[in-house]
Amino acid sequence: MNDELHDAAKRIVETHIIMNASLLVTDILRLDTEMGHISWENAQNLYIFTDEDAQEEGYASLREMQDDGADQQEVLEWWFVTEWLFNALREKNEVVLHSDYGRLWGRGASGQAIYMDSIMEELAKELIERNTP
Repeated sequence: MNDELHDAAKRIVETHIIMNASLLVTDILRLDTEMGHISWENAQNLYIFTDEDAQEEGYASLREMQDDGADQQEVLEWWFVTEWLFNALREKNEVVLHSDYGRLWGRGASGQAIYMDSIMEELAKELIERNTP
């Protein structure tokens, strides 16, 4: 990641990631009841729906991925995010959840700074391209 991309991704995170919500969301999901509209049923983009996405994950087709039970995206962390980031992530097929507590992103990565996630790099690149004459 070049410096400009790195800085843009960091700005996205600093501006649009509000706080970690993993403990709250995980505990509510464990209750197996809806509280504050937090439930797996209300999560958007939880499942992979295209052959292209399945192939990116190493499967020949979506059908093969579904047969293997691997079509559900894994969520490792939950984060409260701004409306702008929520919408941008939803458009990129990231797991998101609109609850009574706020807008949540189901992050599929863990163990590294959020600005290093490929989705943040992708969003930063798009912002840079839009602002470049």
